[in-house]
Amino acid sequence: MDESDYTRRVRAKLPPEAAHIPIWDPTVPHDRPDVPVWRYRSIASGTDLIQLYTARFGLELFGEPGVTTAASVIELAELAAADPERVVDMFEAAHQGGALTWDPQRLMHVETRRGWMGEYRDHLRVN
Repeated sequence: MDESDYTRRVRAKLPPEAAHIPIWDPTVPHDRPDVPVWRYRSIASGTDLIQLYTARFGLELFGEPGVTTAASVIELAELAAADPERVVDMFEAAHQGGALTWDPQRLMHVETRRGWMGEYRDHLRVN
């Protein structure tokens, strides 16, 4: 499989000794959830909720229409060393704060401002 333009741009910024480092796959799957992350807990529980947490969802980057990436709640939780529930809390707070919207036609989260994860990262920590 050919690398995406995004992956090539990221790889071009890495020093030669880091060429072996895997790049996060930004491919948005076709079988992604049909609801935004912040609604997961309201529509599922138990095993169904765990399946939603492991499903990769799409995110369109602010200021770059058509440029998307993908992740799952579980991937983001592992990356942040946080509980998956905290990742959902962060997405919910970002949505309520106007940093994320949901495009139901494309089944895609859409950033409305850059840097929102840094702005809402406190939600990843247990209170």
